Amino acid sequence: MKDRTQHWMGALLVTALLTAGQAQAAATVDVLWRAPLAEPLQARIYQTVIDSGTPPRVIATTPEEVVVFEQGKASTLFRLEHGGALGKSALLPDSLTGDAARGLVGVLSHNHHAVESFELRDIGGRTLAKLDDARHVFFRLSPDGKSVVGVDPGNTHTALTARQVIYRFFDRAGNSDKQREVISVRPQLSHDSAFSPDGGLFFINSQDSGLTAYDPATAAARWAIDRPVKMFAAANQASGMVLIADAKARNNVALYQQGKLVWETGLAAVGDEGNVRNIALSPNGQYGAVTGHNMVFTFSPQSGKPAGTFKVASGAAINSVAVNDLGVIAVGAQAAELKSGELWFLDAVTAQPLAPMQRTEHARSNAWIPMVQFDASGHYALVRTLEQISLYSIQVTRQAK
Repeated sequence: MKDRTQHWMGALLVTALLTAGQAQAAATVDVLWRAPLAEPLQARIYQTVIDSGTPPRVIATTPEEVVVFEQGKASTLFRLEHGGALGKSALLPDSLTGDAARGLVGVLSHNHHAVESFELRDIGGRTLAKLDDARHVFFRLSPDGKSVVGVDPGNTHTALTARQVIYRFFDRAGNSDKQREVISVRPQLSHDSAFSPDGGLFFINSQDSGLTAYDPATAAARWAIDRPVKMFAAANQASGMVLIADAKARNNVALYQQGKLVWETGLAAVGDEGNVRNIALSPNGQYGAVTGHNMVFTFSPQSGKPAGTFKVASGAAINSVAVNDLGVIAVGAQAAELKSGELWFLDAVTAQPLAPMQRTEHARSNAWIPMVQFDASGHYALVRTLEQISLYSIQVTRQAK
C-alpha cells in the first residue's frame, strides 16, 4: 500500500502559552520511524508494548508469532505453534518498567481453545516460569515483571457468563497458594482488571462491590471504591490516584486517592451531553484526560473543573487517549468515513496542541484506529493503525512564565 501519511519534516517545536500564572510548555516531537505493515501483519497485531532501551523497540503479538520492530523493520522473535485454537498464543503487559523493561511475553498453550498451561518468557524466547494449570482462561502480566494473575471463570469457556471469577496471584516463579486468591462476583467484563503502571497494585472491577486495589504480592485488599465503575485509569502505587467513569451516570467522571473521593464532575456541566468514551491518567497521577465523542477535557488532581478543552475535526470520533508524566496527551481519532485518522499531541494542562495535527489515510476501514500509547518514561509514543505503526520521541520543557 502506498504510504499517504503526511510526514512531519524533522522535529516540530511548538510552544503553548498556558493561562495566566501557569507554566509555559514547549514540546519537541520527532518521528523516529514509520513502518507500513506488510500484508501478513496488516490487521493482525493484537498487542504492542514499547521497550524503551537504546534504541527503543516495539514488541508486538500476532496469532502466529511475536514480532519486534527495530528502526521500523520487523523481525520475528519466536513463532507460535498453530495459533490460538490448537497450539499457542501470546500476551504482553500493558507497559514495561523496572527489571522487566527489556521485555516479557506470556505464552498460553491451548487445546481446542481451552488453556492448558502458561509460560512466562523473555523476548528471546527463554522460559522464566511455567504453570501447568488448566483452570485459567486468561492471564495478566505486571509491568514490572514480578507478578502474574490468572483469571479463572469456573469451568466456563470465557468469563462472559460466569457468576464469579477467581483471580489467582502468582509470583514471577509461578508460585501461589489459597491465600492469594480473590473471588469477584459478577465482574465488570468490559474493564474487569488491570495492573497499575508500575505493577505495584492490581485492580479488580466488580459489578457488586466496585473497584478494589490489591497488593499483587499477597492478594491483600488495600482500598476500594464502592460504586459501579464503567472503566478506570490508575496511577502508580505511590500516587494512589484512580480516575473512573461511572457505570450508571455515564456522563460522570470522578477522581479517587486511595479509595477516597477527591472530586466528581459531569461532562454535561461543560456542554458535552454524551457518554464518557475514554479516560487516561498519567503514571505519576499529576495529569488526567477525559473524552466524549470529539472533545478532550483535561483535569488536575486538585480540581474537578476542566483546566482545558480541545475539539477534534468535525465528524471525527476519539477512540484512543494516553497521558504521560511529561504532561503530554496523545489522542487518536477516527474520521467519519472510517478511512482516515487524526493524531494530536496536546498539552495536558490546557489541552492545546503541542504539534500540528497529523492525518493518516488507509486502504482498509476500521472504526477503532488509530491507537496511541506511551512507554513508561513518557519519552516515546507509539501510534498503531491496521496498516502501519509509528514511533515518536517526545521532549517537553516547562518554564515559569
